[in-house]
Amino acid sequence: MQKVVLNIPHSSTVVPDWAVKDIIIPAPELSSLVDFMTDKDVDEIWGFVPDENKQVATVSRLVIDTERYRNDEEEAMSLKGMGLYYTHTPDGKQFRTRTEDTYVKCLGIYDEYHSSLEAKVTKCLDEHGKCILLDCHSFHDYMNYTGFHPSSFPDVCVGVNDVVSAEAQLVIDTFKSAGYTVKVNEPFAGSLVPLKYLNDTRVQSVMIELNRRIYDNNSFGSMQDICKEIYIELNK
Repeated sequence: MQKVVLNIPHSSTVVPDWAVKDIIIPAPELSSLVDFMTDKDVDEIWGFVPDENKQVATVSRLVIDTERYRNDEEEAMSLKGMGLYYTHTPDGKQFRTRTEDTYVKCLGIYDEYHSSLEAKVTKCLDEHGKCILLDCHSFHDYMNYTGFHPSSFPDVCVGVNDVVSAEAQLVIDTFKSAGYTVKVNEPFAGSLVPLKYLNDTRVQSVMIELNRRIYDNNSFGSMQDICKEIYIELNK
């Protein structure tokens, strides 16, 4: 196992049949919402990483968002209906009801996801004494709910917790060297760490948010090459 572990929570477009029963908007509208909210192609861009070194969600974030806190009282986005269990769109429209059986199923899948991610980080620490966790996402210029004006959005957003680590700086420098604009913690901030290792300095977490505009209309091969370079350098 290599010392870089990936978290890819938002790339799936799958809305299972058991979740469809709670959807209250027409299918075409749901399809558009899924496209809007999905981290497009992120799983494929990082597809070169071995499965043992990455955790990838298998259902859409609209069904279960594994990036949120499990407890709604700790999750600020739950006030907008966008906690672990989404009921509302970013503009406040309800698209889903909350039924107890579906919610309990979602909690189970959420727990399995985080248990598996934690186990991979643990194995990495056991083998290397250190783990670099890349929290991999994408965004686009129509996300006007971030608190920042889309005109200010960079090509790449790098999220850090507290300080820019050496690992985060490597990510920043690599994208800048490739000619992309980079901002730290804007429009998205922070980077996920399993709760067990929240204050463990052996785990360094860096969020990488790729703006769709830098690969959406073309092959993402060149973007994948940059991500490979980052992955290889961090594993040295």
